[in-house]
Amino acid sequence: MVKMKKTDWYKIYSLLIIICVGLLGLYVNSLFNSSPWFSPKEFSFTINKDTSFKSLANDFKEKNVIQNEWIFLRQASSYDFPALGKYNLDLPANGVGILDQIKKQSDNIVEEAKIPTFKLLIKEGATVDDIINSYVKSGRVGQSELENYFLNNSNFTQSHLPAPLTCAYGDVNRCAKYYVEGYIYPATYDLSKKDTWQQNITQILNQSQAKWSLSLSGKPTYEQVILASVIERESGYGTRNSNNAQIKQVLDEERRLIASVFNNRNQEGMKWQSNPTTHYGTEFKLCETTINIPNCKKLDDIEIKNNIYNTYINSKPIGPISNPSIESLKAAMNPNSSDFLFFIADKEGSTRFAKSYDQFLSIEQDIINGR
Repeated sequence: MVKMKKTDWYKIYSLLIIICVGLLGLYVNSLFNSSPWFSPKEFSFTINKDTSFKSLANDFKEKNVIQNEWIFLRQASSYDFPALGKYNLDLPANGVGILDQIKKQSDNIVEEAKIPTFKLLIKEGATVDDIINSYVKSGRVGQSELENYFLNNSNFTQSHLPAPLTCAYGDVNRCAKYYVEGYIYPATYDLSKKDTWQQNITQILNQSQAKWSLSLSGKPTYEQVILASVIERESGYGTRNSNNAQIKQVLDEERRLIASVFNNRNQEGMKWQSNPTTHYGTEFKLCETTINIPNCKKLDDIEIKNNIYNTYINSKPIGPISNPSIESLKAAMNPNSSDFLFFIADKEGSTRFAKSYDQFLSIEQDIINGR
């Protein structure tokens, strides 16, 4: 048996130490520079005023985004805390790679915040003409140029829009006035002054498409959008505080009942006889029996009579007469079942319903007499 020298033992011990140190170094290096084995492919999170690097580390560790919280916090100490906002990570990535992605997105958020913006309010029931008048005030485009832009269906490619009509848009005696009428979601839009006015309009339509996709169960037909646009103008929306939960419930019920009235009239072969349809696209208003409207027009006036939207003459409007709320669209897509054939709004904005013309006349007289 060969007896090992003392120096040989030192060499073995030294080699073992070197191997252990090397393995430890590889392990530590893997902690710093590799990602978890079962990392997700992407991860989204939001940084708000209560977020810290520590809370991020806890969340990332729990969701298998990072391997070690302590190491991530040591790496994060070399980075400024990111801006408030939404972030999306492409994974797998090591801690530095994750922090670099966060920094880049944070820089973009900060830069975007420096871009001047302006707000454009589009109310429920607003028309494209209303939107044009509001946008023109920004001074970014002239009225006629914006009107012509909305007339041309080739300027719009959003998937929620309908197939264009074959007639010439803009001539309300023969065709619909605007292609996108009825398809703009009422909201307050933050628009960038850095973008062109065309890009602003595209943003509005893109956001409208997204809202429809999220809020509606399927794409409404063109006829349903037309119906929703009339419901919006007939429902008294805006005359009562629709932010009140009880009033909103009443309004939504009225919308579904108004939808049932128009459906019942269709089945009975009756025209809709909706007053808001008579003067769409014109500067006139139809005279009402229960409301005093200055400089109004009567049904037999030629400006009213020749309007292709007029549902006292035509069975339904050729196109939408307003941009309806999601609630009106839902009512048009899922109306209530009823026996009502008539309705009328009182002076408070509430809608009353009738099954016969005699009952309608009685309700109308009650409203005139303040009952």
